[in-house]
Parts: sequence; structure tokens; C-alpha cells
Amino acid sequence: MDFTTISPLSEKNINSYNYDSFLEAVAKIGQLAQGQKEWREQTVGERIHMLTAFASALEQNITAGAKLMEQEMGKLQSEGEAEIRKCLVLIKRYFENAEKWLKPEEHQVDGISHEIHFEPIGVLFSIMPWNFPYWQVLRFAIPTLLAGNTVLLKHADNVSGTANFLSNLFAQAGLSQLFTNTICTHETAAQIISHPLIRGVSFTGSARGGAAVAECAGKNLKKVILELGGSDPFIVLEDANIDRSVEAAAISRFMNAGQVCIAAKRLFVHQKIANEFIVKLQKKIAQIDMAPLVSASALCTLENQLQDALSQGASVLCGGKREKRPGFYFEPTLLRVENNNPSLKIISEEVFGPLAPIISFENIEQVIAMANDHELGLGASIWSENNAKAKQIAQRIEAGAIFINSLVKSEPLMPFGGIKKSGFGRELGRFGLLEFCNIKTYNCY
Repeated sequence: MDFTTISPLSEKNINSYNYDSFLEAVAKIGQLAQGQKEWREQTVGERIHMLTAFASALEQNITAGAKLMEQEMGKLQSEGEAEIRKCLVLIKRYFENAEKWLKPEEHQVDGISHEIHFEPIGVLFSIMPWNFPYWQVLRFAIPTLLAGNTVLLKHADNVSGTANFLSNLFAQAGLSQLFTNTICTHETAAQIISHPLIRGVSFTGSARGGAAVAECAGKNLKKVILELGGSDPFIVLEDANIDRSVEAAAISRFMNAGQVCIAAKRLFVHQKIANEFIVKLQKKIAQIDMAPLVSASALCTLENQLQDALSQGASVLCGGKREKRPGFYFEPTLLRVENNNPSLKIISEEVFGPLAPIISFENIEQVIAMANDHELGLGASIWSENNAKAKQIAQRIEAGAIFINSLVKSEPLMPFGGIKKSGFGRELGRFGLLEFCNIKTYNCY
């Protein structure tokens, strides 16, 4: 066997797997290409009807899917079930809107008729991370399939069981010719991207991994969508509802053990309310049922980031150490940091764990400058009782999505993605649906 997965809950081995060879992956690509020839000829309504069987299979396996998530990457059972239910909402929203969003458009130009059609492009390669192992896959796969494409998935190694589970659900629905997965090395993944039958790539992961995928796709002139990391600012203005903002900050930063790209990773709180905010947040943190981190290396990285902050003057307000039990557990941690110092790893790097730095600010100009002083630009959250003022600030924040009086989240009907080194392209909504369509014009004279 080539590798063995390890449970973050117990540190014990789960399963062992072999990697597909490139030839084995090519055979899967061929099957998907053949399936796509028939799939593209189906109407959108017919595609919806056929994918309903997959939705039913997924709904019948919520508990089993969440248990597998918990075993492989440590997610709490309740959070895992919520993730799968969110996938079912996603499917429902796309079923409700796909025909409308893919309907050809008529335009008046200079000829007899001019139409814009949205047609499939072929087999797409999806490289996905472990932290939301169902949501990340299906938010790409469902719109992609509805558009008439087919999907080859390469999931993170540590959730290989989940990848196989998803493929089996598609097979149970009679759709194995539309979606399957490959367990393969990075080197084989690069060969897959280069294969002529692969027409596009969607990657979610680190900026470093995204750069490698983009380079390979660029060399082969393949369309690529990148959803990379985030270090989202969570801005609490002087006039904010403190109780609501504290509740949202606790959920946003510590859900999934803090291993969320759109988590509130930098808490900026106005100096006049900072002390009250901290006291209330500490009480919330004390009530959190914390999941483990995904791996021993993730635990070590978090400890390194924390020690770097402490060596540069940050102070621990609560938490700050590993839990003394089996598994990769770390206490939810709140830090007081004097300023948005880019030399601090907890500021300059993406922190993927339950660690929240709080930075107080004096005025709006200062907090906008601190929020934008980062190479990532995924999302941002702004809290104020004055929505007009919050929207004015939002226009100056460098991010792909702004949420006012809400934590940052991904919503099936709204496009999702970032700017700067958080990637490019969009998933979800109509914009996500059209990313891997041939936007084709028909012009009659």
C-alpha cells in the first residue's frame, strides 16, 4: 500500500490505499469522455431528473457520510451532518434555477438573429481539500454536471474514503459515467491536467498548490478556477451589536476547529468596546465543543505560529496549549495583539486552527488599512448598526465577498471566490455555473 490514513480523533490507522497509475487515471478519463458525449445531448431538465437519484442517495446517507468525515478528518458529527444537509440545499437551488440560468439569450445586433448559448466543454478535473470534503466537491460538481460536463475528482489523501463514498453514491444512482474519483500523486495529477481530454481544472487549497496547478494548466492552455486561502478580517465598529458580533465571531473562528478558509482570522474591534467584546467572547469560547485538528503536522504548525506571536509580545487571553488526551486537540485560543504587525505569523500566514488574534483600532481609516494589508482577499465581515456606513467601508475592503452583520459564508445562490492570492474565478450562483461553459454565439445574417 502507498499510504495509510490516520484518525485525528485517536491517532490510530484507518485504511491503507494504493495510488492510481497514470494509465489507470487515463482509463477513467476515457470513460468520462464517453459518458459526456451522451450527457451533453440531454436537456437541462433531463439532467436534473437523472441527478435526482444522486440527491436521494446522499440524503439517505447523511449519518454514514458524517461518521466517515469524523473518522477521517475529525469533524464533529453534528457539523458533518450540517455540511451534507447544506449540500442538499445546494442541489435543490441549482435544480430550481439551472434551466433559467442556462437558457439561450437573444440579442439585437446587426443581423437577422443573434443568440448566446451556454454549452458544455467536456471532462473537468477537480482537485479538492479535506476540510469540507462533501461541500467543496459538490459545490463544483453539481453545477458542472448540470451544464453538461463530467467530473474526475482528486480528493486530499486523508479523505480518500470520502472520495470513494461519493463516487459510490453516483454509481448507485447510475451515474458512474459522469463522476468518479482517482487517488493519485501530485505528479500524476499534473499529467492528468496535461491530458488532451481534460478541458478545465478547479482547485481549492493553498496558494502554493494553486500556483503549481495554474502553471501546469497555463502551459496546456486549460481553463482553471482557483479558490485559495483566506485571512478574513472581522471588523467590529463602535456602534455594533456586541452580543451578535461575539456570537458570530465564536462560530466563524472556531467552527471545524478553525480549519475554514473563510473563518474570521483577524478580529479588529474598536478600542472603546474591545474589553467588553473580549470578556463576552471568552465566555463563548468556554462553551465550545472543539474538534481535533486534522493532523499532527497541523498541530505543530499552529503551535509554531502561536509561539512566534508570543515571542513578539502577544498575550494569551484563554487557551494556548494542546489538550492532554489522544488525538490532535488544541484548546480554542484567544490572543491580544497590539497591532496588525505583518512580521507575526498569525497575521501574515493563514492560520488553520482555533487561534484568534484580537487587535483594537481607533478609527475607520486605520482599520481599513489593516484589513487590506494582506496578500489574501477572500472575504470580510463588518459589524455596525449603521448599514450605510458599513457599505461605504465595504467598498474599500479588498475581498471577494463582504458580509455586513453576518459571518462570512458560502451561499448556493451567490458567487463565491477571492482576489489577490486568494485565487480567481467564481463558484456557486449563476457565475459559478457558467465558468466551465462555452459561451457560444450564433449569428444569422
